[in-house]
This record gives sequence, C-alpha cells and structure tokens, in this order.
Amino acid sequence: MENYRYLSASNYFKIKYGKSFQRLPIDAGFFCPGRCIYCSASGSLSPMQASLLSNIMVKENLYNFRYNIGERKNLIKLQVDEYFKRNQNILRFYENGLKRKKLLYIYFQAFTNTYDKTENLAEIYDYALSLADFDGIFLGTRPDCLLDDVVNLLFKYSKKYDIWIELGLQTIHDRTLNYINRMHDKKSFQIAVEKLQKNNIKVIAHVILGLLDETAEENIETIKFISNLSINGVKFHNLYIMKNTEILKYYERGIQKVLSYEDYIDRLSQCIKYLKSDIAIFRLFSDFEPGTIAPVWDINKTLLIKKLEKNLEQLNINQGMI
Repeated sequence: MENYRYLSASNYFKIKYGKSFQRLPIDAGFFCPGRCIYCSASGSLSPMQASLLSNIMVKENLYNFRYNIGERKNLIKLQVDEYFKRNQNILRFYENGLKRKKLLYIYFQAFTNTYDKTENLAEIYDYALSLADFDGIFLGTRPDCLLDDVVNLLFKYSKKYDIWIELGLQTIHDRTLNYINRMHDKKSFQIAVEKLQKNNIKVIAHVILGLLDETAEENIETIKFISNLSINGVKFHNLYIMKNTEILKYYERGIQKVLSYEDYIDRLSQCIKYLKSDIAIFRLFSDFEPGTIAPVWDINKTLLIKKLEKNLEQLNINQGMI
C-alpha cells in the first residue's frame, strides 16, 4: 500500500475492488454552457491528451467535429486507438478479461459531458463503450447539467458499468463562484450529489485552493461540506494562471494571487486533516499546461508529493482525523 496518511485513489480501488484502475481519457465533442475565468481551450484535458487530440484533428481534418455526431464518433475511435498504440502495456493488462490486473474505464474528460440531448448522450456513450472491454465510466460535468432524464440514463448504465461522475465544485463560497463565473451555487452542487447518490452513482468533487482571497479556513469549510455529503472522491487543484484566460486580467491587476508550493502544501495538509477518511483522493496537484503564466514552481510533481507526505508526517496529520 502507498502512503497511509491519506487514502489515494489507487489504494481505494485496491481495497474496494482488489485491483487498481486505468482511465482512458477522451474529448467526445461536448460543449460547455459557460466558461470559467480560469479555463483554457483544452477543457481540462491533460497536456499529453490535448496534444494527442490536436495531432489527430490536424491529420484527419476534423476541426468541426463538435457539430457532427458521425465525426465525433470517428474522433473518439481515433483517440482510443491512439491511446492503446501509445500505451502498449494496457493491451497486456486487458487482453484477457478474467485475468487482467487493472480495471479499465473510459474517461469523458473534456468540457461538460452531459450537456447534450439525451439521445445524443446515449449514442456517444454506447459507441465509446463498444470500443474496448471497459469496466466503467468516469465522466466530467457540472452540477447544473444533470437533468432528471440524464441521471436516469446514467442509472441505466450503472446496472452494467461502474459509474463515476466528476463534478466541478471548486469552492462552496458563492462570492467566489460568482467571481470565477461558475454559473451555479453551492446548493446546486448539493442537489446534484443527492440526485446521483439516490441512483447508485459515485461522485468526485473538484476543489481549487487559492481562488480569489479565500483563506485556509474557507478552504477547510469546503472540505467539511463535501465530507458531510459523503461523496466518494475528491480532486485537489492548485490554481494556476493560463495565457488567454479571463483570470489573467485579475492576476495582472493584483486581484488574483497564486500560492507558493509551500503555502499550497500547508493548505492541502489541513484539508486532508478534515477530509472524511473514506473519501478517495484522485489528485493532489494540478498538471501545469503549456502557456502557464503563474505560479512558476521549479519542482516536479513527484517531489511535490514527497514534500506533502513529509509535511503530513512532521505535523502528524492523517486524513479525517478531525
């Protein structure tokens, strides 16, 4: 097992399912009903996956794929094929269903993956799931894009697949949600979580530390809130400023600041202390994208995690101890 002071997603899966997991991230051609001021054009894809998608779009001339179901399905297949090509080890893990070492999930990551007509959602989901022997779905969306017919559709999939919905909360403080243009409030998130939980669907919350003038205490209030909702997972993000984003204007005017990695680790450690012990942590640090203006952390993620774990050890902090 990994670090015992917090429940990593890897450990969660090993405890609950007896094996680890692998996600295959795709852009399935969805839109988003708004644009948060910190959001880049990649729609939350990792730098590697955004580069892969860009290369496919250029090669296949699929620049207008978001407007055509057929082209969207074509691009999904190209992404899945390319991912397996680049990650040959996955083929070894999944070529024999009964003996595979990891669970495999299709990951609808970019933009808002429930923001479409229900019949379009079903067609896209069905097609993506047909491309490999997937065990389940990870799906990123917004609290305000989970209409009843969409939740009913997800419930149908949950009878066969393990379903995880990633919801962007970021913070419970409505003044900050207004500032970042989230277009929903704290209550909307709570309603969405309760609706999903009633339908046996797991929930992961995204939380950003360092927004606006939020204090460490306000960050902890957000963690207490999601802990009381008994969600299944959380992704922590350190705020970073990208070029060509609205938040850059606020950063240049001194309204928005960024945390040093030392300050972020201190805040994250306190959040872990208050996070319910059975909530899996799927992310601890953001992946800086090309074009990041600030902060400039001259340190890689592996070392950041080591520093976090050292800080937890020195402060004798365990997840959920309060």
